Amino acid sequence: MSTRLQLCCVCGGKAFCSQRILWDQLVQAWQLAPEEAAYIDRQQGTVCTACGCNLRAQALAKAILSTRSRQPRSFRHLLLSPSFWLVKVLELNPVGPLSSHLRRLPRRTLASYPEVDMQHLPFADQTFDLVLHADTLEHVPEPLAALTECRRVLRPGGWCCFTIPMIVGRMTRSR
Repeated sequence: MSTRLQLCCVCGGKAFCSQRILWDQLVQAWQLAPEEAAYIDRQQGTVCTACGCNLRAQALAKAILSTRSRQPRSFRHLLLSPSFWLVKVLELNPVGPLSSHLRRLPRRTLASYPEVDMQHLPFADQTFDLVLHADTLEHVPEPLAALTECRRVLRPGGWCCFTIPMIVGRMTRSR
């Protein structure tokens, strides 16, 4: 079932475009069925024409918006909120197109994996209000250890929002 996008939760844009992002050799190497390739192309290749955020970035933005008791109209509005400027954010690897927005926050820390080991984060306990990572956890040898570390550095009541690549209905071949 296809749903029509009406509004980008990042910027409020109303126009979207789609492009194919997978190439035939990759589809063959990953042994993707046509419907799986279409799913990935939609997820990664459907973007808001105003801000360039694809559906995965928009899903992460929605997760971040859900951490607020009063949800702003868009991610962009959240970043303009003076109360959000007080939030201490740990961004583990740039989280796609949202990074260009997040870098404006005065209390944002960017740590890049694998230079910073997610299994042994070099931050004190209960340091951050929000920990973000996108498509990183699947590269970590012990993902549960990484999530435990994310929890350790979160303050009580803090949030960890992340994405992992997946194809609905398909079991992973390596994890």
